[in-house]
Amino acid sequence: MTKRTSKSLAWVIAVCMFITTLMPQVFATPILPDTGNDPQSEEQAQTEQNTEFQPRRPAWYTSITGTIESMEEKDGSVEILIVSSEGGHDVFILNADTAIYNVQLATGTEIIGFFRSSGIMTLQYPARHTIEAVTAAPKETLTIKGDVFEASEELRALLSSDGELVIHIGEHTQIVDANGDLYKGGSIAGKPLLVFYHVVALSMPPQTTPDTIVVVEKAAPAATEPVTPVIDDRFAITMTIGSTVVGQGRMLLPPPPVAPQIINGRTMLPLRYVIETILQGDVSYDDETRTITATIGDQVVIMVIDNPEVNFIGVDVIDYGQAPVIADDFTLVPLRAFEMFFAELRWDSETSIVTIIP
Repeated sequence: MTKRTSKSLAWVIAVCMFITTLMPQVFATPILPDTGNDPQSEEQAQTEQNTEFQPRRPAWYTSITGTIESMEEKDGSVEILIVSSEGGHDVFILNADTAIYNVQLATGTEIIGFFRSSGIMTLQYPARHTIEAVTAAPKETLTIKGDVFEASEELRALLSSDGELVIHIGEHTQIVDANGDLYKGGSIAGKPLLVFYHVVALSMPPQTTPDTIVVVEKAAPAATEPVTPVIDDRFAITMTIGSTVVGQGRMLLPPPPVAPQIINGRTMLPLRYVIETILQGDVSYDDETRTITATIGDQVVIMVIDNPEVNFIGVDVIDYGQAPVIADDFTLVPLRAFEMFFAELRWDSETSIVTIIP
């Protein structure tokens, strides 16, 4: 090695050692914007730095979209097996507190279910989720976000708990409860919401003016009124052939002892369930004469097993072409026998669903 090479090598080593001594000082010094020694500006810069790295909370709800494969009533709740949009299976558990908004629950229906992000999920397949809100799956450009939104004075709007969406209440924004009625519970800030929207502004975070906001909360019953299975007579009651699942608005009613059936081409409903649970009437049965006496308000109705004629006392005697029958020790009667007690009765042959409009 020449002397010239030795000197060059020694010079390189010295420079490297000098740089090494500076490294800890360089990286230990935070790089802050030049604030001109203004204490207020330094404090503002520090606040912005802290805010930037604050961890965001998760959204109040996690959602899964899927198609209903089957439904089963269990211990006062309904378990819905769905095929998710990713191709797997999940079980939605619906109870009396579940908000059912603008959707008809039936096999083949595509739905989106919302459950608590903080909830405990057991390690099993398919995964089971206690659903707090369910609605029809969004189509095309519609988006539905489930979260708690807090008022933001800085934004003059509502900000989702995960910081991912800002909503402004517009002139045409509808704020409703799970029944679809105008919400009258005051401020929606701090309450779980389903936000339906189409367009967002390209900002950080995105901002939108929703089409509809659904407030997900259970209405408290009046203190002086007892809680009954039917709490609102303004909403359709649905029953499905071969199923004991009965819904009314956002509620699941107690299941009947026997499912509706098709007999001789006629839709047959459980008599005692319709009279006592839905119509709040009374039913008596004479075993010797096989005569049924039903009283709904001031109206008395007489039916006889194996006789297609129904006697509406003081009104008319009508032959419905199908007599009441006993199935599994329970009486089934033709759907049309209840026509005079409801605003409308509808039958959907494709879905096998009976819709009763009180």
